[in-house]
Amino acid sequence: MRKGDRAFYLLLVPSLFSSAILMLILIHVTTVSLPAFVDRGLSLLTSVMWSPPTQDYGLLPALVGTILTSLISIVVVTPISLSIMFLVGDLLPRGLSRVFHRLVEVMGALPTVIYGLWGGFTLSRFLHGTVYTWLHDYLSYIPLFSCRPLSGQNILTAGVVLGISMIPYASSLLIEGYRAIPSRYIETAYSLGFYRFETYGLVTSIMKPLLIASIMLSMSRALGETTIVALTIGNAYVASPCLLSPGITVSAWIVSQFESAFIYPGALPALYAGALLVMVLSLLLSFLGIMLISKWRGVIYG
Repeated sequence: MRKGDRAFYLLLVPSLFSSAILMLILIHVTTVSLPAFVDRGLSLLTSVMWSPPTQDYGLLPALVGTILTSLISIVVVTPISLSIMFLVGDLLPRGLSRVFHRLVEVMGALPTVIYGLWGGFTLSRFLHGTVYTWLHDYLSYIPLFSCRPLSGQNILTAGVVLGISMIPYASSLLIEGYRAIPSRYIETAYSLGFYRFETYGLVTSIMKPLLIASIMLSMSRALGETTIVALTIGNAYVASPCLLSPGITVSAWIVSQFESAFIYPGALPALYAGALLVMVLSLLLSFLGIMLISKWRGVIYG
């Protein structure tokens, strides 16, 4: 056997091992959650009740909270990451740009519990006393802000903190893409008389697939985040379109209910069913995002 063949098989084993672990996890979650889908049917996704003593399990409040917090996080992280991309890639001097980029990357090394504690006990109080009260007073006719904010720990706070925590990940991906764009595109835009923000608009259009991919990958991470959400969302099992209301997500609900789920019949499969839905959606978004990145790089690099 040649050295190249030996190296191939040595590298193949850990690669197959990681793939096998993913398949085993998916099979396990699917197998355990299957009784919940069989017994409850569609009501598992549409019911707002979670009553283990009566074996009434509905995932709608957790699913609504998961989707809302993830969408809010995307609204927060996308413009900030784009701004950081242009700041680091074009506006700052090279040395200062490198330092600022490193500081943003350091944010990604912070434990999520730090974001959760800061968001749940500092940011939430600030937002409740300023932004949330104003939103309810002047925009209560909009269903998203129709409920009175009883505290700062609610769906909106959870989404905002989630978005802030994903800034390092999304901005690093966009900065890498910006630096991969051939300089002739930007130079041609300026030579044609484009203003700076017109050039940025052109760059954004070139990077549209990468921007969509960063949104997908960020959302896939937000769907399963637990610690940040548990400390900022208020942990109330209600399905409400109002962002100022406390809520819950699938991952946070699983953590809070998992210990007692073994006591009540049907509770564990119902929790696993929620985990399966989040896992499938997260894997799908990650797969599509990676495919978009690969395709975009193929076009850029020729």
